[in-house]
Amino acid sequence: MPTFVAAALGDEYGRGMFYLILILGVLILFSTQLGIFEAMVRVTTDAAHGTSTRLRTLIEGDPRRFYYPFMLVLLVIIAVVLHLALPVSLVQWSANMSNLGALIYPFLLMYLNSRLPKAARPRWYHHLILVLNFLFFGFFFVNFIADFVGDPLVTF
Repeated sequence: MPTFVAAALGDEYGRGMFYLILILGVLILFSTQLGIFEAMVRVTTDAAHGTSTRLRTLIEGDPRRFYYPFMLVLLVIIAVVLHLALPVSLVQWSANMSNLGALIYPFLLMYLNSRLPKAARPRWYHHLILVLNFLFFGFFFVNFIADFVGDPLVTF
């Protein structure tokens, strides 16, 4: 996307504008993606460390012993995927990863909420909202996977 915008503005305003917009686009996307990547690793580490006594024992109570290896593994997986996939496919998969998260995290949240003291637990309808969230976003993820392997359930 930054390349397209830079090329369009470069044609209109000259070569200097092309490079300026290209640098700005890279800086914006780089900082955004780095923030998302770090947040994902941090949240996963916090959740795993906070809920798994076995993991805490394995890493001897130091979350950094999970954080950095997990970050490295995730970085390698992302690098391989970026190298092998077509850009259109990457956009489709990226758009549906949040739908995948919406399939997993409602149940994790329900589990974590069940571990709270009784007075702090959410009401029953919060679980209903989480299940509805799962069904809504799950439909779009399942439809995407069905489209990926064959025919989609619903064509929009």
